[in-house]
Amino acid sequence: MEITPPVIGVHRFDSADYEVSSLSPQVEVRAVVEGQFLSRRLHAERLGYSIIPGTRVLATGRASSNKEILQVLSDVFNAPVYTIDLSDSTCLGSAYRALHGLVAESGASFVDVVKKAPEPRLVATPHPKVMMMRAPL
Repeated sequence: MEITPPVIGVHRFDSADYEVSSLSPQVEVRAVVEGQFLSRRLHAERLGYSIIPGTRVLATGRASSNKEILQVLSDVFNAPVYTIDLSDSTCLGSAYRALHGLVAESGASFVDVVKKAPEPRLVATPHPKVMMMRAPL
C-alpha cells in the first residue's frame, strides 16, 4: 500500500494534535518524507524486523547524501543512521550476496564476505526531543 494507514481526505494536525487547514511548505515536505519512512518502518516490522536498542540503519543511494533526509530517517526509526562513502552503493548489498553465493561452497559465511567492506560512517542520530514525543508504532 502506498499510504499507511489508509485514509480518505486530507488531514493535517499540529504538534498539539489539533486539526489545522494548512501547514508551512517546510512542514509539508517533512511530513511527506516522514510518511515514507514510517511506511518503510511499518513494512520492516511486518516482515519481522524489530526496532530495538542497538538497531542501526544503513542508508544507500542518492538520497543518502542529504543530511536533512537522513535526520528524518533517524528520528522515525529511533536509530542511528550510517552511510558509506561509495558511489552506487545501492547495488553493493546485491554484489556481496552474489559473491557470497559464489564462495558459499567453500564454507565462507556472509560475515566473512563483507569483512573487507567499507566501514559505515555515522551521519545522524535521533533527536532526544523527537524520541520523547513519538508514540510507539
